[in-house]
Amino acid sequence: MSTSFMVFPGGADLPTFWQVRDVGQAKLHGYLRDLGLTARLEVHVRLQEIKDGRGVHCSLDEPFVWPDGQRAWFTVEGVDGGTDAYAARVKLVVTGDLDGLLGGTRPAPL
Repeated sequence: MSTSFMVFPGGADLPTFWQVRDVGQAKLHGYLRDLGLTARLEVHVRLQEIKDGRGVHCSLDEPFVWPDGQRAWFTVEGVDGGTDAYAARVKLVVTGDLDGLLGGTRPAPL
């Protein structure tokens, strides 16, 4: 089983579904262009239940995160199948010198 990861450039704020879709669509267009193809395929994204594939209502203007038991499903119009993305909770543990991590800046004391 092959796994690939894409890191979305940015800060601490989560990107929206639209922003993630736009990055993926731009990468697809670049890949096709490198192959000499001029097709401008549109990527679609929606949330769906993992257990039965049923669509879940969401606004694509919301942050790119969703509850357990759901996945983001990406498709290209006119192409059978698609690919998925899963969300997982992440716990950030920082050890060592915070000055190096924070670029030598510390929050002002309250």
